[in-house]
Amino acid sequence: MTTIHRLRVAIAGAPVPGGGVATFYTSAATAAGFPAAVKAFYTSLKDSCPAGLSFDVPSSGDDIDVASGDIIGGWSATGGGSVSAGVGGPYVMGTGCRVRWTTNAIVNSRRIKGTTFIVPVLSGSVSGDGQVDEGFRTGLLGWANTLRTAIPADMVIYNRPAPGRNGAVSVVTGAEIPDKVSWLRTRRT
Repeated sequence: MTTIHRLRVAIAGAPVPGGGVATFYTSAATAAGFPAAVKAFYTSLKDSCPAGLSFDVPSSGDDIDVASGDIIGGWSATGGGSVSAGVGGPYVMGTGCRVRWTTNAIVNSRRIKGTTFIVPVLSGSVSGDGQVDEGFRTGLLGWANTLRTAIPADMVIYNRPAPGRNGAVSVVTGAEIPDKVSWLRTRRT
C-alpha cells in the first residue's frame, strides 16, 4: 500500500466570497517540513494579492491510500500558520493566474498535470493586454520551483481512482506559468 500526505490550504477573505482551497501532496515518509514549505510559497506571493486575503496553512492533514483514495490516517508537523496579503490596490475579483505543475507520467494516454490557482491577484500583475505580467510570471515561477524542491521527498500530483483503475501518483518535475489570465467561477447562485 502506497500512502501520500495531503495538505489543504484554506483561502479566505473578502476578495474570495465563499472561500477556496488549494491542495498539495507529498510522497515523503514523514510530513516534516511540508507545511513550512507551503507556507513559504504563500508568503512569497502575498504582496501580489489584495488586502483582506488570507491563506491558512494547516500543521496537519490526511494520509491517503493511493490505490483506493481512502483516508487511512493523519499526520502533523510544525511550520503551518496563516499568511495575510496586506497590499492594498485594485484587483479584479475571481481573476488571476495559475501554476501548472508538470510530470513525466502518462495515464490513459494523457500526460498528468496539476494546477494551483492564484486568484485574485492585484491588477498590476496583469498587463494591459489581459495577459499575466512578465515580471510577475517570472517571480511566481521562481516561487513555484522553490516550493517544488522544498517539499520533503517528492511533491506529487494525485490521480484519483476511477472505475476500472487504481489511483496513481506522479512526481512533479517542473512548473509553468501560462501567460493567459485564469478565473474562477462559483457554482453558488
